[in-house]
Amino acid sequence: MATKLPGARRALDYMQADLQDIIEHSHEPGLVERLARACLRRLSEDFDPLLNRAAPATEQRFEELAQRIAVLEAESATRKVVQFDQRRKAE
Repeated sequence: MATKLPGARRALDYMQADLQDIIEHSHEPGLVERLARACLRRLSEDFDPLLNRAAPATEQRFEELAQRIAVLEAESATRKVVQFDQRRKAE
């Protein structure tokens, strides 16, 4: 089962509470607008950093993989590959 980061769990709980308040106060347009703005602010302040947290590690991993590929290509260029051709004799 997937686990959520503590910050993500808190942000998600706040977002759900704000959305529930919007539903309960749908007859008050001013309050609904304030709650909707709070939801948008929470998305940019709480969720964006959580989503971008893995980006530097991912970029570093791509660079490491690119370096490994370059090393393997260089090694394969210096190695001789012998290929045997096996054919069946005609009967």
